[in-house]
Amino acid sequence: GTYSVGPTGNYTSIGAALTAISGGITGPVILELEGTYLSSVESFPIVFPSNACIGPVNSLTIRPSASATNLSITSSNVTGTINFNGATYVTIDGRPGGTGTTSQLTVSNTNAGTSYAVQFTGDARFNTIKYTTVTSRNTSAASGTIVFTGGLVFGNDLNTIDNCSILDGSSTPLNAIYSAGTSTSVDNSNNTISNCNIANYFGAATASNG
Repeated sequence: GTYSVGPTGNYTSIGAALTAISGGITGPVILELEGTYLSSVESFPIVFPSNACIGPVNSLTIRPSASATNLSITSSNVTGTINFNGATYVTIDGRPGGTGTTSQLTVSNTNAGTSYAVQFTGDARFNTIKYTTVTSRNTSAASGTIVFTGGLVFGNDLNTIDNCSILDGSSTPLNAIYSAGTSTSVDNSNNTISNCNIANYFGAATASNG
C-alpha cells in the first residue's frame, strides 16, 4: 500500500519506515513524502538493505506526495546520504505522486570531502533513481556524487538513473558518477544512465569526469 512519511504521516522518517518493513512486505509499497517532510529527522546515511521480500512485483518506491514541492533529502554526513547496500527493486522517483515530468526532489550531500550523495554497493541490483536532482561537493578522485562501489557476488548491476540532474552543490565535485568493481568477475555491469543532465563537475589540479 501507500504510506505517508512526515510530521503527520504514518512514519516520521524514511528510516522509521524502512525499520517497519525490514521484516518483509506482501505487496508493492510506496512511501510518499509529505509536503512538510524535513530530512533533518533522518539518521544518515539512509541505508536500503537487502530484503528478500522486495522484488519485481513487491517493489519499494519513495516519492513526493502529489501536492509536495521542493523537497530534499540532504545531509552533511561524512560517509554519504543514501546507500543502496544490497538493495533490489527500490525506486526513488522525484515526481509528485509519481506522474508527470517535473522533479520536486533533491538528494544531496553538502560535505566537501569524500561524501557521496548516493552509493550502490553490496550487489545492489535492479534499483532506479529517476526525475531527481542529485548533488554533492565530493572532491575524491576515487568517489563521486553517485558511486558504484564493490559488489559481493554479482556486482552492482542493472540499476537505472534516468531523467536526473547530477550537479554541484555550493562547490563543484570532482566526479559526477564514479564506478569501481572489485574484480573482473564481480564488476558493475549493465547499469543505465539515460536522459540525464550531468554538469558542473571540475577539478583544478585533478582530472574530473561526468
